[in-house]
Amino acid sequence: MNKLVKGLAAAGVAAAMSQGAVAACGDVTIAEMNWASAEFMANVDKIILEEGYGCTVELVPGATLTTFASMDTKGVPDIAPELWTQSVDVPLKAAIASGSLHKMNPKPILGAGEGWAKSILFNNKLRDEFQAFFERKDTIALGVCNGCQMMSSIKEIIPGADLWPKFIKNESEQFEA
Repeated sequence: MNKLVKGLAAAGVAAAMSQGAVAACGDVTIAEMNWASAEFMANVDKIILEEGYGCTVELVPGATLTTFASMDTKGVPDIAPELWTQSVDVPLKAAIASGSLHKMNPKPILGAGEGWAKSILFNNKLRDEFQAFFERKDTIALGVCNGCQMMSSIKEIIPGADLWPKFIKNESEQFEA
């Protein structure tokens, strides 16, 4: 997985490097939550911060409630790339109001999965690896949230996905079913 994460993070690192790497940013802790998309994002963020900005990054295992409690009371970890905020809504609003925590994005980013998809489709090595994975008969793939957007955007390399939908912006600018 590390090889795959590095491949998908290359675009982010390149963008960071194109703006010029800043002086070493120091030590940063990132929550590596106990579900796949959050683990993935924590590793992508780690690569970008280390290779693009010279940070020393430690991934800290966590789950929503314990990570939030630690961030709220101890200030550690520094970053939680993905957090189920609905389960900590009231104390999170209080922490934001007090200035002890900052919420960078209020909802999933519609279109983020398309960026991941382009990293796969426009990199021949990644495209071949993903296509080979999807063509195997002994595998299963599940895309959740941004992963679902990504999967629908690479359907051309997924056998049997011809009729899958494409995610588009809607009036509420939120995911709805």
